[in-house]
Amino acid sequence: MRYIRLTAVLLLAACESPTTGKLHGAPSFATSITLSATSLSFASLGQTQQLTATVKDQNGATMSGAGVTWATSASAVATVSATGLVTSIADGTATITATNGSLTGTAAVTVGQVAASIALADTVLTFASLADTTQLTATVTDANGETIPSPTVTWATSETSAVFSAVCMVRAWKIDARG
Repeated sequence: MRYIRLTAVLLLAACESPTTGKLHGAPSFATSITLSATSLSFASLGQTQQLTATVKDQNGATMSGAGVTWATSASAVATVSATGLVTSIADGTATITATNGSLTGTAAVTVGQVAASIALADTVLTFASLADTTQLTATVTDANGETIPSPTVTWATSETSAVFSAVCMVRAWKIDARG
């Protein structure tokens, strides 16, 4: 009987790691998830950013084979793929969540289009007589060419007596005889 007990103790000692003192083959379990970024900011629609999740076990070691499930709180604002690729859809905020079991990691997403270019519907105006009017329309787009809805556009002219509405109605008020 003593021989069997001594053999069992020797076998357990042989399984012990010389560096950590822990048993080889002991099951590991996830204790934390860390995301590559905790906040993402997008200045144009259709822009993408890649998130990665690191899952660590009870010993603080990275669990390379541990999978995560990705989800978004607002798919109308930002989507996330099964691999963590986040895509901006519309202005607003969302939270991206990576889940492994009962563990979660989150990243806050803010989408706010920034004007990158402006185009006028008409760039040359011709008036037949004084008091004629025409309407100018400005289309404002972000860096990906996506139209920004209801942008604030400020109109200006070198003529101090010109008056502009929010949509920019232009009226001929003097005739320039330049040829």
